[in-house]
Amino acid sequence: MGFGLIAAGFVFLFNPMYNIIDVLPDFIGALLIYWGTAKIAVLNEDIRSARTKTLYFSLVEAAKLLSIIFLSSADGTRYLLLGVVFGIIECICFIPAMIDLFEGIEHMGMKYDSSSVNRTYVKKSGKRAEIKEYSALAKKTILAFFVFRIVFAVLPEITELRMNEYSGVVSSIMIDYTTFKPMLYFFATILVLAFSVYYLKVTLSFWMGIKRDEPFVQVIKDKYDSFTQTNRFYFSAKKLSGIFSVAIIASVSIFTLAPDRMWFFPTSICALIVGLLIVFGVRENVKKSAVFASTAGLSAIVSFATIYMNAEFREKFRLDEIFKTLFPDATSAYFKVSAVYTLERLLLAVAFAALVLGLRKTAVNLIPKAINARCMSNMNNEVLRGELTAGIKKRTRLISIFSVITVAYSAALPYIYFLTGTIYEANLNDFKEGDIDIGLYLGCSYSLYFAIFTLLVIATSLLIYSCRSYVKREICDPICDWGLDRER
Repeated sequence: MGFGLIAAGFVFLFNPMYNIIDVLPDFIGALLIYWGTAKIAVLNEDIRSARTKTLYFSLVEAAKLLSIIFLSSADGTRYLLLGVVFGIIECICFIPAMIDLFEGIEHMGMKYDSSSVNRTYVKKSGKRAEIKEYSALAKKTILAFFVFRIVFAVLPEITELRMNEYSGVVSSIMIDYTTFKPMLYFFATILVLAFSVYYLKVTLSFWMGIKRDEPFVQVIKDKYDSFTQTNRFYFSAKKLSGIFSVAIIASVSIFTLAPDRMWFFPTSICALIVGLLIVFGVRENVKKSAVFASTAGLSAIVSFATIYMNAEFREKFRLDEIFKTLFPDATSAYFKVSAVYTLERLLLAVAFAALVLGLRKTAVNLIPKAINARCMSNMNNEVLRGELTAGIKKRTRLISIFSVITVAYSAALPYIYFLTGTIYEANLNDFKEGDIDIGLYLGCSYSLYFAIFTLLVIATSLLIYSCRSYVKREICDPICDWGLDRER
């Protein structure tokens, strides 16, 4: 039922951190906890809340990992600032998630009489002995260790804040405490590792104890199986909401810049996401889904080919040479790369349109169940069905139009860039001394083209988000609430 995954997730949180650098990425641990609570979350509202907050925590940890990659050359004070900011955000996400998780598991333990969840231990304080709940000990240990680890990850970086000790009126002595940083990190690592031993002992004892509690696990499994057999539309609705969320990520990933930060926008990320969504999300509602999924996969493969060809082009030629008649080889090579790039974008447009069509059909197929969940009269049913169908079709039609325009425009960018440079080069003789040079001219022109592309990506992403909110509010939430009410 996922208790082993939850325990594994907490293992990923045990290692010391060096400011924002984490040996075992916390976002993997957060995702393991998120996946581990997938089934039991169906049976408890607190665990559903904890699962959502854990997902937010994993996104924060992923952002922290990316900041390490992109800010590898940052100085110490920036690391200090990042450590403090991420530490605060992590606590805001992680602490409420753990409180909800333990409240949920404790409630299930009481409801289904679990010996592992309700286990106790004796706490001795002098001559007094108190009986305490082990779940409370596990929760306090996890939260205390998490905060302790963050504090000791940031503490050595405080040495980057230098102080001046003035002697006399003019001269001053600079005291640099950064020489103590390695020693502070050493002692912080020792302390965190010592605490982590106790943390692992308590945490694994609690969660693995639940995993080995066969009567409790069997009861939970039976309840979950009963729920899935009678509430299959609940999972369809949850799945549809999740697919829309991932589709937003796919739309944003069209905007990804290439390593050279010039005209090339790699398609592989978006294409892979779209292909996976077609296969695992809307396959039943897309005719010839294998063909469209293969189209997305082919787009990703062509994207890697474009990356290679683009790198070769950069090695052999300068970009401004493509506008000059003296360098026909440069122009020819540029158009070869552009042609392959256009192909990958067109393949992506076809796959993305198929995905949007599949999302529309999936949402429309769930409308009758959503109407039944609202318990409305038959006269209002047809009216509501027509309104919901029209609303979904209108929103998905806009998404299709904007996604095709966005992808087509990005495919045309290399040619627009070449045309702009060629026009300037052809009229170069008409420019007087003091006019802007070609680099500035092309840079400003391409900034305008890039701004238009940025607005198109934002518009497409917002349209998908708007459609997701509409479908979630009008279709998914009523079905999910109906299913959960039946369980309660």
